[in-house]
Amino acid sequence: MRSSPSSHSAYGADSFAGQEHYTASASQRTHSLMDSTPSFEQSIGGMMPTQWSLDLEHLGQTETFMQDIPSFWSLSYNDASVADVADIVESGIGNEVPSRPQTQTTLNRHHRSTSFIGYSNESDPFLLEHYPYSASDELDFFMVTYRRHSLQGVSVGHPPIHFLQSKPQAALQNQEAMGSCLALENERDVLNDLVSVEMGVALLRLYLRFIFQNLPIVSVAKLQEDEEEFIRSTSPGVLAGMFALALPFTSWDEQLCLDSAYSKPDAGKLWQISYCCLQKELHFPSLSTVQMCLLLLNTTTFDPVAVETPFAWSLACSVLAIAQSLGLHLEPGRWKIPEDEVRLRRRLWWTVVVEHSWRAVTHGRSTMLRDDDCNVAPISYADFAGTDNPSNAADYSISFCLLTNLVNEICRNFL
Repeated sequence: MRSSPSSHSAYGADSFAGQEHYTASASQRTHSLMDSTPSFEQSIGGMMPTQWSLDLEHLGQTETFMQDIPSFWSLSYNDASVADVADIVESGIGNEVPSRPQTQTTLNRHHRSTSFIGYSNESDPFLLEHYPYSASDELDFFMVTYRRHSLQGVSVGHPPIHFLQSKPQAALQNQEAMGSCLALENERDVLNDLVSVEMGVALLRLYLRFIFQNLPIVSVAKLQEDEEEFIRSTSPGVLAGMFALALPFTSWDEQLCLDSAYSKPDAGKLWQISYCCLQKELHFPSLSTVQMCLLLLNTTTFDPVAVETPFAWSLACSVLAIAQSLGLHLEPGRWKIPEDEVRLRRRLWWTVVVEHSWRAVTHGRSTMLRDDDCNVAPISYADFAGTDNPSNAADYSISFCLLTNLVNEICRNFL
């Protein structure tokens, strides 16, 4: 399992040694300017309506908040929000992260693309801390919503965490341009013609039985709660990939073993559906975009003796970039999202790490992963709670992640 550094680098300490002096002096200069310059509120008068009070007193702060700006340390497991989660690795199944927030709202909202706001983003995350959020920690703008998730105050070692949720209109033109270049127009209708609901349910069960331990990338709780509803609500690209990977195991289903003797869905068409859906989602990514990438990386080659093409490495790099855009590289244990979504985000991140790392080895490329890029707790038995046989799936995934960690260490030190 990959681990983040337990202490901050000397370089980081030297770089920010003078930060307190800088922010304090900047605050003094701000005071002197405020004494001789008309206030911003006076200068705009009533010409520009705003929903904010321009006086920071409503937040219990003054302009001296610059003194409290933390340094940009690397993400570390030393954070309290992460240490609590890491402790559950040896504690078995069913334990939950303590002090979970009562208000839990999914980040994976329907018809919204959620992206993590980085620390050098055009929307400064430190300034975003001072926005007037609602009780649900959200702030709506024209076609976007700002959302914060950090339960701890901003301080050294605890940088602010914000997400930007965009409406489909923001990327509509890009999606339409991409859609006009693809052969399929309505992937769900094509999928329904290939795979009936009854066959789809049977294939999903085979996926859970034979594939899930290798690709634990879907919510088992939602799937088993209502299998037909899962088929109706899940992206057709994700379903097509799951169906295609489960097809070789139809002999282990009483009904499918008979049906497949006469007719079986075309695996090539299923992968075409998944690929077309992926291309359309790239401008508006969600968790399903990561899921499709991971499924496509495990496509069965048409020629069993042929090596992987460069497309596999390109896709492995793309899925890492998409995962970081969605904030999967950040530990979600203390966020205001459902526990099942916390488990899913952890499993997705570590699956991305595994796929990217091994593609780097097999293609002889330098990994694009860095130790200080993520602070997600190591995957544990608790992340497989709710599955029929959590021990088997967790044992395989945990062991494979540990092996991946060894491979990454070898590559860093000797290649």
